[in-house]
Amino acid sequence: MRPLRTTDFRLILILLVTAFILPGCTGVLTSSQVKEVATFADAAKAYVAFPGAVIRSHGQLRASEKILQASTFTNGDAALRQVDDAVNIRHGLDQSATAADSALGVLNDYAALLVTLTADTYTNDLQGSAETLGSSIDSGIARYNDLRKTNLDSFGALVAAGVRGAGGIYIRHRQAEALKKAVISADPVIDAMISEVEKLLALYLSPDDLKDLKLTIIGPGTPPETLNLIRNVATDLRDTYKRIADNSGGKQCVEAALLTADGLTSADNTIQLAVKALQAAETYRMAHRKLAENVTRRQWLRNSIDQVKALVVEVNAANKTKKKIEAQ
Repeated sequence: MRPLRTTDFRLILILLVTAFILPGCTGVLTSSQVKEVATFADAAKAYVAFPGAVIRSHGQLRASEKILQASTFTNGDAALRQVDDAVNIRHGLDQSATAADSALGVLNDYAALLVTLTADTYTNDLQGSAETLGSSIDSGIARYNDLRKTNLDSFGALVAAGVRGAGGIYIRHRQAEALKKAVISADPVIDAMISEVEKLLALYLSPDDLKDLKLTIIGPGTPPETLNLIRNVATDLRDTYKRIADNSGGKQCVEAALLTADGLTSADNTIQLAVKALQAAETYRMAHRKLAENVTRRQWLRNSIDQVKALVVEVNAANKTKKKIEAQ
């Protein structure tokens, strides 16, 4: 038997690589694929802060209105109770914002998992991070199923475990397979979570705010419930300040005027943020759906770039409005 020559080793290596890579068609992730997934993930992570910002801003507005009301009372005990109510409203609505942020945690963890699965150098530390994120995703899905009595399938731990034990050339193939499995498995979860976000944000707006937004939640005969919460509190602010001015005996209260002006500006910015967050929610859904549809195709990200770019633009626009609110 003749000894193996260099050309034989090369042939064996080619056969091994082919055996690993061909079953997935797009086994090794290209740098452009990594970049696009990371871009989607960064936009997705930024998005999760918007619903909580809307809720907190509304809470601040309602608290300001209660404080203005307190200044109209002639009885000290009644005024103090009104101030206490303002504090309690802020506390209660802050808790609602925290709950909303928690519900969106699965989206945040999923975005982080995508970044991990597309890392250039996949280490044991990254594997540990992927497994932690996978478990967190599954816990979030379980909580959602319990709350809404749904039966969404978990996928986090299974996806993260798919890369364990791989090394060398094979690691890139396993990463690609795990990424594809994550995107496909996550799509119904993403759809459900985004629908929850849309329904939540719609409560703060009016039907007119939603007319120009082509949202999945606005189907035939099934418009979302709108309570117009932000405009309602802005109206209350105006009415309360008018009562203060009417009873001031011609001496205007500068502090009340400033509080009202700041509140009305914040209300306008909060409406803008809620509308932009709703618009970005639909784009988030569509961008991910494109990823899920194309993830098994050759050059799959090329077919998804436009949707990802649209998501980035809308998230950046919403983020600017969020910063305006935070700066007040």
